[in-house]
Amino acid sequence: QLDGTVLSYWPRASTLIALLRHGRLFGYFSDGRADCVDIDIDWAVVVPHVAGAWPMFVRQVSEGMQKLGYKCYIGMPLASLSKPGARFEQLLCRRTQHGHQCPIAFKRIDTQYAPQLGALCAAYHSFVKCPDDISGQLTRYEGCPAVPNIGITQYPACVQWMESGLSPDHVRELIERATKLREMGAASMLSLWNSEKCENMLFGEGFSLSVGESASSSIDKVSQPRLLHREAWLSCMPAAIAAESGRRCQSM
Repeated sequence: QLDGTVLSYWPRASTLIALLRHGRLFGYFSDGRADCVDIDIDWAVVVPHVAGAWPMFVRQVSEGMQKLGYKCYIGMPLASLSKPGARFEQLLCRRTQHGHQCPIAFKRIDTQYAPQLGALCAAYHSFVKCPDDISGQLTRYEGCPAVPNIGITQYPACVQWMESGLSPDHVRELIERATKLREMGAASMLSLWNSEKCENMLFGEGFSLSVGESASSSIDKVSQPRLLHREAWLSCMPAAIAAESGRRCQSM
């Protein structure tokens, strides 16, 4: 319980992408291959615009997370350190379980930048509020967010199979998953599949992508192998590289 210290919260960054694409943090295809979107859980939070609201949130969340075995740190992006009025706007908590890092990040968002939260994102067997303007939330990422990002470094073996391109079956499954999420009343990547950005990236000029009931018969071309030039999803706790983890945490 946060005792009124949070006005609103929603999944952001790679967590939002994962829930929109799969309704869960990792997605799996019928052939057993996986889409490991990212290793951390990212939340945006809005706290009351009063003195002490953010420190109170940090204290309450940190105390609760520590009871669950997490260690928490406050930080800010390195680029913000030299700016006037820079503030610690991130709370990063992590623990190790069965040899894996389990990071959770909370980022403070000012009220004027908070989106309307009229949509619902599926999250395993439940739902969580998420932004209405899905496209607007994903504009920071180049490429097509509806397809997996094979440029992540945390789980290179997990996405290595994508280097040769996604097969028509993989693309069908992604579109069918987006359609099912929409039918459940959840937000999904469905609206992005007909966008010019996604259509051009996957299939090139001259290919018409149809999304809907006929989607399963509309994919007849294999996507070409390419890296998505999407901004890295920063985490100061990559499980694989301890030295890099230390440097990132020092710069946050």
